[in-house]
Amino acid sequence: MSKKEVNKAISILNKSIINDIIIKIENLDIDDKDKQLIKDTITSYKQKPKRKAPKIPLEKQCREMTKKGEKCTVPKCYKGVCWAHMNKDEREKYRSMKKVTEV
Repeated sequence: MSKKEVNKAISILNKSIINDIIIKIENLDIDDKDKQLIKDTITSYKQKPKRKAPKIPLEKQCREMTKKGEKCTVPKCYKGVCWAHMNKDEREKYRSMKKVTEV
């Protein structure tokens, strides 16, 4: 099943469960005002969408290649390379530059 089909099945199942709950609420011995409040709360229930990962523009990405041979998509920080592709000397130099700019 594709992700779209799974999401559609989950939403149908979710609606079915909500409808079953509403039917059970109608059978309870409580005021009509309270029943309506509970129904409105249940029907207005919505899941928060998941946060999407930020898109990094190509000009701000590392220019090195990964071990798999793919282009590294991590943000660059020093001389066009990311933290993972720096050697020890470049890291120390970058740290010292950051300390000077923060003060």
